[in-house]
Amino acid sequence: MSEVTKISNPNTLKGVASHLEKNVIRQSKQIAKLRLENARLRGQDLGPQMELTLLKEQLKAMKRVLRTTVRALMIARLNNSFLEN
Repeated sequence: MSEVTKISNPNTLKGVASHLEKNVIRQSKQIAKLRLENARLRGQDLGPQMELTLLKEQLKAMKRVLRTTVRALMIARLNNSFLEN
């Protein structure tokens, strides 16, 4: 289980989610740059297909973060509503 799912305060969770999202985006961009540089150094084609592949990988990473964040928010809201009743 992710540590994010243990956070019960929605405001804290939003802050953590925002931080994680920014990190994933930053890291995905860095990985894309490094893969392009690696391909260039190996003399591989740097055409649109490679760029599309890298963009798809970035999208997958962002979707993973979003799924985790949504799941954690749902758990936090359930915990809060349970505690209120």
